[in-house]
Amino acid sequence: MKRIRRESSIFNISAIDLFASALGAFIVVAFVLLPYFPNTGDATADEADALRARAAQAEAERDAARRALEQAREAGGSTVQVLPPIDLVIALDTTGSMTGEVASLREEIAGLAELLLDLTEDAAIGVIDFKDGCGGRPALRVAPLQLIDRASVPRLATFARSMRAGSASCNTTPDEDLAEALRAAAASPWRPGSERRSIVLITDNPAHAHLRNQAIADARSFAARSGALHTVSTVFVDPRFNARRSYPDTASFLRRVAVSGGGRFVRSSENASLSVMILRAIFG
Repeated sequence: MKRIRRESSIFNISAIDLFASALGAFIVVAFVLLPYFPNTGDATADEADALRARAAQAEAERDAARRALEQAREAGGSTVQVLPPIDLVIALDTTGSMTGEVASLREEIAGLAELLLDLTEDAAIGVIDFKDGCGGRPALRVAPLQLIDRASVPRLATFARSMRAGSASCNTTPDEDLAEALRAAAASPWRPGSERRSIVLITDNPAHAHLRNQAIADARSFAARSGALHTVSTVFVDPRFNARRSYPDTASFLRRVAVSGGGRFVRSSENASLSVMILRAIFG
């Protein structure tokens, strides 16, 4: 059930203090994400133990940040809306070169959903798994946009666990079904009450050459929709950090999509998790 929104005055000192407290909690939560979702890769036993210890410590810190946010809410005697209601569709390239990112989303989707609920009165998430189809048929799998609650988080986690990195034998070029994924994301069942609607495309290669202009136009069209803030952002999984090959113009293409979509272009970092990249793409 959607939480009731309550109005509160912003023209007094206590409200300013309350906002500052909530903002501080937000900053703490955002930075806690960095160690909370480590990319384990092929870690040794000792490294794995260290990562588990870091994750446990970060989880405790995340809980403390959540308590701080709740205290800020209680101090004001009303609901503090740190962020407006948001709908988020994550479109992830799951071809063979994206093994690490697919594993990260499987591990992080539930935590990402919980974090969004810490920062907004309500949130909805959808996921699109895209590869490179054969014979002109797009290779898309879709977990539809759904309100985050106790029932939907396990469903999203189940979908994420079903995602596998790999490519069909017909996939002979680096181009992916990104344009098709973007069009499917734009057609999502966006909720009438959401005030922010964000699409985040994550890939290491561009759309098919004959569809790149279409993708840019679709991003621009989505950003121009009325009724809420609509954005298309892109996360470029930089081959510098993983020795994968990529078209030299991938970054410039993804940047154009993000600019046209009124969103942000984010270049991946070897020190940040996929969730951090997604949050940077949405909120900067």
